[in-house]
Amino acid sequence: MDTSPGEAIGGELVSLSGDAAASEADIGLAPAANGVQEAATELVCQYEQRGDCVLVRSGYLDLSGRVWSMVVEGSGWVDVCIVQSADGGTSETKVMHMDAAEWGESLGELGLGG
Repeated sequence: MDTSPGEAIGGELVSLSGDAAASEADIGLAPAANGVQEAATELVCQYEQRGDCVLVRSGYLDLSGRVWSMVVEGSGWVDVCIVQSADGGTSETKVMHMDAAEWGESLGELGLGG
């Protein structure tokens, strides 16, 4: 993947501003024709190909394997990615992106520095 952090996954815009109170419209969605495991594997490979980030953590969020997540960190940014099952054996990927400047602004809005 040769885009900027959180910009595109599979050709779909999947970026999220760093607002502390992000609305549902701010979350980028990328539907996929494959299941959770396949979509998660593809997503990890896309970040790995970038070469400018590291995997911080990943794993299933439930016991049934329907929701998987990972946190990826680059220089001055972080992406939180969630892959969950959808109807008909498909999956949906959500990527939430925040860079250091957005993080500082969010903390400032909460009165916690910035």
